[in-house]
Amino acid sequence: MDIWFGENEIAVFCRRKLVKKYLMSLVLASSYSFGFVETELLEKAKKEMSLRSDVAKKMIDHSKKCFKQGSEVAEKILNKCQPKSREISKHQQISFMIFVSSSMPSESLRSLFQISQKIGGRLIFRGLIKDSFQETKTYFEGLKIEADIDPTKFDEFQITQVPTFILIGKKTSDRLEGNISVISVLEKMESKGELTSEAGNLLTQIKGKTA
Repeated sequence: MDIWFGENEIAVFCRRKLVKKYLMSLVLASSYSFGFVETELLEKAKKEMSLRSDVAKKMIDHSKKCFKQGSEVAEKILNKCQPKSREISKHQQISFMIFVSSSMPSESLRSLFQISQKIGGRLIFRGLIKDSFQETKTYFEGLKIEADIDPTKFDEFQITQVPTFILIGKKTSDRLEGNISVISVLEKMESKGELTSEAGNLLTQIKGKTA
C-alpha cells in the first residue's frame, strides 16, 4: 500500500532529519572539543612552557657567559692602566703619590710620570676617562703614562686640588699642593717637612738617575 505525504508533511519530516543531524553533530563536536582537543591543548601548552623554559635557561646562560667575558675584558684593560710593579730598595719603606686629573696639561702629566718612575712613585686618577675602560686605555697610551685609578684614595686623603703630592712614611706624612715640579716638592719637604731624610733620599735618586 502506498502512503502519500503532502508537501507540509515532507517539509516537517525533512526539518526533523536536519535537526537530528545537527544535534548529533553538536554532540560529536562537543565531545571532541572537551575531550581530545582539550587534551591536545594541554599537551601543547606543556610543550610550549617547556620550550620557553629551555629558551629562558639558554638566555640566562648566555647572559652569564657574556657578563663573565665582559668582566675579563674590563679586568685586562684595567690592568693595563695600572702601573707595573717597580723595584724599590728595601730601605725605602715609603710611598710617594701624585694625585692628578685629565684636566691637567698633557705635558705636565707626562713629566710627572717620568720623574715619579725614577723613585717608585705613582700617579693616581679619581676615575675612568669618560667612564670608559677603553677611553682610559687609549688616553694613557696616547700620553705614554701609567697610573692608578683609585677614588678611595681621593676620599681618604680628601683631595680637592690637583696636582697634590703626598709622601708617606712609617708614622707620618708630608703633603704639598700646586702646579710645581716633583723636584721642587721634594726640596720643600726636605727643608720644612716631617720626612726630611726620606725626601732627601728621593731627591738623591732623581738627581743620580738624571745625571
